[in-house]
Amino acid sequence: METTKTYPFKFLDAYTREDEAIFHGRKEEIDQLYEMVFVSNLVLVYGASGTGKTSLIQCGLASRFESHDWLDLTVRWNKNILYSLRQIINQAMVQQEISSDFRKDSPTTVAKASNKPKSFVEEDLKALFLGCFKPIYLIFDQFEELFILGNTEEQEKFSEELIKLLELDIPLKMIFCIREEYLGHLAPIEKQIPHFMSKKLRLEPIGIAKTHDILTKATAADSSNISIPKEKAKEICQSIFDKVKGKENSLYIQLPYLQVYLNELFERIQSNSPNDKTYVFSLDEIQKSGNIEDVLREFLEDEVASLRAKVELDQEQLWSILSYFVSLEGTKEPISKEKLNEAFEELGDKVHQVISSLISKKILREIEDGTSLELSHDSLAQKIAEKRSEEDIAQLEIRSMLKGQVAMSKKIRELFSEEKLVFMQQFLPTLQKRQLIDKASQALIDDSWKKISEEKEKKEAAERQAFADEQKALADEKAKNQILENALMKNKLLSKLVSVVAVLAIICAVFTLYFYRENQRKIDAIERSDRMNTAKKLKESGDGYKDVESFADAKDSYQKALDTIANYPNEPLYKELEKLVKE
Repeated sequence: METTKTYPFKFLDAYTREDEAIFHGRKEEIDQLYEMVFVSNLVLVYGASGTGKTSLIQCGLASRFESHDWLDLTVRWNKNILYSLRQIINQAMVQQEISSDFRKDSPTTVAKASNKPKSFVEEDLKALFLGCFKPIYLIFDQFEELFILGNTEEQEKFSEELIKLLELDIPLKMIFCIREEYLGHLAPIEKQIPHFMSKKLRLEPIGIAKTHDILTKATAADSSNISIPKEKAKEICQSIFDKVKGKENSLYIQLPYLQVYLNELFERIQSNSPNDKTYVFSLDEIQKSGNIEDVLREFLEDEVASLRAKVELDQEQLWSILSYFVSLEGTKEPISKEKLNEAFEELGDKVHQVISSLISKKILREIEDGTSLELSHDSLAQKIAEKRSEEDIAQLEIRSMLKGQVAMSKKIRELFSEEKLVFMQQFLPTLQKRQLIDKASQALIDDSWKKISEEKEKKEAAERQAFADEQKALADEKAKNQILENALMKNKLLSKLVSVVAVLAIICAVFTLYFYRENQRKIDAIERSDRMNTAKKLKESGDGYKDVESFADAKDSYQKALDTIANYPNEPLYKELEKLVKE
């Protein structure tokens, strides 16, 4: 029977146990990892994005075990890592046809329990082992998601659960797969479990030797529909390596770039001979491909350009859809289909067309039984993040500010200033529609506005009280002056009787009148100063509204300022306000 010929590379998908025949280039690392899992129940695999950490475990390591010695359960964060772990274990029990009699609670009973994760995980794992008698390997893939997308409480609960798992008396191994730039986030776990990072393997990018190994062995497989001439293998592999490396002065290349380049090279060769069943990587075809400096970026740009013509959406809308699958930190983020449709409701069926095309091109893939989607690789997320518009960047800044404050304890958390809230306000409707503002963030925004409102009311009340006190003081002074004036009138009557007393009374009255008028001038000056200060504040408020393009509010503030100093038309401020109101 003739072997079916297929393309021997996986594009951006991870390799699995079934791909053993075409998975090459990592023999040394597989050997090291295989030794580590025998001497420790905790192993950490780390490296840069795109080095093939997931494939190393799910294909390379898995292939070293017989099926009866290997039961691997791959766990992703998926909104809550403890929920995901429990769900994966229950799915494994169903797949292994393990009766619920092996556990104290049936999955149904547990599902009806509280939404908070209980101490069920240990019991589930025991039941799973007793049902199949296979060593269990928990593979926490893309473990950085717990720190990127999870919160402090979830991280602490996971650490507590991890300690319990280490105490289980069943053959249980745990492998944590994480991007190396997030190693620092493991410090709290290491503090509770000192040997957490004692067995760790760093996965390096591939050099020319491993590239040669991957290309020659994968294409030499019986099932491969493309081959490399043996006599030209070294030259062809070097040429492909140089193409993917581009102008970078490096001894290594990134696997995702290699996979995308090979895919595009294969499609070009295939299009030249569409009726052939087998193909050849030749130097001529490689040289025709030209210098590819950034294959992933060009790959994404080509797909966006193609989609633009198909679904009649502009590039900004398409990049915005792609950006929705990228986290604040530039990593891929799983999104439910329901949430996606709500976020881009105005685009209607075009969203479905875009998603279908992106899935067919392996840019997106379905997860969680087809209910959610995610980018096929973090390397794509990095390139999409570079394409974000100014509006997308502003929205990310807002989400980053919110996430940073919400993550802090309430004792040190700071509420936002009015300036920041005004900046946020123009983007919040879009973020809320796309369900990117959680309850805690919205509560923080509401509390900030509430505090600002309270402070304004307090300040206005203080100003009103100060003005009332000034008015009372002026009234008291006026009353005193009235008393003096009345006394003066009496003195005038008495002056007819005694001339000397009259002269003294007149002198006294003159002085009294003088001081009265001086006081009156002071009162007028105070009132003028108060009105001018009030008008200046109203003008500043109007300028603020004008800066954020709230022209109606600005004009209203200017008019109030003008009315306040209506009795001083010769003041420069009055004339300036007249111009602003007429604009």
